[in-house]
Amino acid sequence: MNTMIKIIIVIIIIIIIIIIIIIIIIIIIIIIIIIISFIYIITIIIIIIITFSV
Repeated sequence: MNTMIKIIIVIIIIIIIIIIIIIIIIIIIIIIIIIISFIYIITIIIIIIITFSV
């Protein structure tokens, strides 16, 4: 009985760790996408400015 509880606890901990890792990965991906889109927007703005200034 005692070992069953320990096994269940370990499984729960592993699941929690996996969920946390997945959340962290998703957050990192979102941040990367935001940064890339920001860079893209800045590049477009710079191109527009250069085009209109010439």
